[in-house]
Amino acid sequence: MLRKWAATKNGASLSQPMDIKGFFRSLSWLVVLNVLIKPLWVFGIDRKVQLAVGHERYGTYFAILNLAIILSIIADAGLTNMLNRRLALQQRISVRRLFGIKCALSATYLAVLCGVAWASGLEAWRLVLLTGTLQVAASFLLLFRNMITGYQQFRADAWLSVTDKTLTVLICAPLLYLPFATHFSLEAFLWIQLGSTVLAIAVAAIIAARHHQAPAERTGYADLFRQSAPFVLIILLMSMHTRLDAFLLERLHPSGALQAGIYAAAYRLLDAGNTVGYMTAAFLVPFAARNLAQPAVIDATALRLRHGL
Repeated sequence: MLRKWAATKNGASLSQPMDIKGFFRSLSWLVVLNVLIKPLWVFGIDRKVQLAVGHERYGTYFAILNLAIILSIIADAGLTNMLNRRLALQQRISVRRLFGIKCALSATYLAVLCGVAWASGLEAWRLVLLTGTLQVAASFLLLFRNMITGYQQFRADAWLSVTDKTLTVLICAPLLYLPFATHFSLEAFLWIQLGSTVLAIAVAAIIAARHHQAPAERTGYADLFRQSAPFVLIILLMSMHTRLDAFLLERLHPSGALQAGIYAAAYRLLDAGNTVGYMTAAFLVPFAARNLAQPAVIDATALRLRHGL
């Protein structure tokens, strides 16, 4: 009864359950695509970039990246997860208003990131600005991808999950491996990632726009923040748990940049190993929201995924 009430709260209609076979087919696509692309990215590109620029230089970037990821909750404020759940429940939302909030939060995020970087004594300002801008772009891509999964377009999201990385691999591979390749810098690496992410955002925005329906009533700013609040603390704590150590290592150790670079070489193995589990969990959230009225379907699906993982 409580599940039905949650699905129909705020005027939402009880959503139709999704085809389970279609869900698993789309999930299989997601896993296959990421198993193909992720090793190329981790071992073929990211590792090669570290070897090209040196452990110390890469360690500085890795510390900045981890700081940027921790603070990226400011650019999102839980809006992405809230949007995903509401769309999965077939509740409409004003994307124009949400986009305005997102832009304001992104500007605030960049200001806070620069402030924390300055207070921490970081001096690689080009890396700070490029990494921060890349995180903003990644958050916009995640926003549109969550819209797409909220509309239950799981196969489209499966392709989008590797679009930016695939483009980066295709551009970086010749620059890193061909005989005529010249000196490769971290700044060039970040610019290539940024361009690839922007192209992926454009594709995701077009797909999301095809399925979007404007709400009958305006969604207030207070409502958006109130509904996204439960997600903020969880995301912040998990980001600190998984990312803070690299930043502290670089800042506190006498040879912090070098040690952070060595740490990054090992951390990418953990990151690659977590890919399938993370992607599966992200897929399961909108599926569970759509099937709130059928707890047996959610339990059976989660059990099968747990055994598979």
